[in-house]
Amino acid sequence: MTPSENIRQNRLYSDLAWLWPIMSPPGDYAGEAGAIHSLIQAHARREVKTLLELGCGGGHTASHLKKHYRITGIDLSLAMLENSRRLNPDIDHHCGDMRIVRLGKRFDAVLIHDAINYMSNESDLAAAFQTAWKHLEPGGVFVTFIEQLAGGLVKYEFGGKTHEKGGIRLVYFEDNYDPDPTDTTYECTLVYLIRNGNQYRIESDLHILGIFQLETWLNLLRGIGFEVHQSEMQHSESPDIPKMPILTCVKPNVDSSP
Repeated sequence: MTPSENIRQNRLYSDLAWLWPIMSPPGDYAGEAGAIHSLIQAHARREVKTLLELGCGGGHTASHLKKHYRITGIDLSLAMLENSRRLNPDIDHHCGDMRIVRLGKRFDAVLIHDAINYMSNESDLAAAFQTAWKHLEPGGVFVTFIEQLAGGLVKYEFGGKTHEKGGIRLVYFEDNYDPDPTDTTYECTLVYLIRNGNQYRIESDLHILGIFQLETWLNLLRGIGFEVHQSEMQHSESPDIPKMPILTCVKPNVDSSP
């Protein structure tokens, strides 16, 4: 399954995209956006004025970073792009696949947040990294995240999170499961309990996500030409969930793009 097919089958990115602002409020991204901004400023070897976000989703990270940068957002899901346009009418949006999109311009920084999870094989992961490289100015910074590592799947099992907005009450459950630890994918199942006044319904959604060894990430990035710096960030409020690796990748000032 290609990432394009994968995303088209995920209901969260199509007919359930309207749930995104409820289940994942923009305010929840303030801390991560601050950490991303700090990493960019700490590692960039040029002044950073522009930022490209590949896989911008509903635009919640961009809603914080746009205070610092002129942002262009790219996503494959038209429904999620509509969410981002409503939240961020002041940034540029384009529909595109992060593996192959080429805008014909470069940026001072590139970000791939959790959308990198949809790269379900090594070729797709490398293609996304190449897209970041092609769109990055020499001396610029590419930031991405590793939510799961092969051999150490974090289950993220929980009894439910509840959010309410606009008269809609949403409870959702998440379960991560790896049916075959020898391959490069795992399953993330989301179940939504939706109450709107007297109406009540249950929906479910299955996401097939990528999982790789840390060495795979590092080797692919360094093979392209990036100088990679590794740090960590607490991605969840739960103390039982370990910190998530963040890779801050600098493009050398001499462009040696293959």
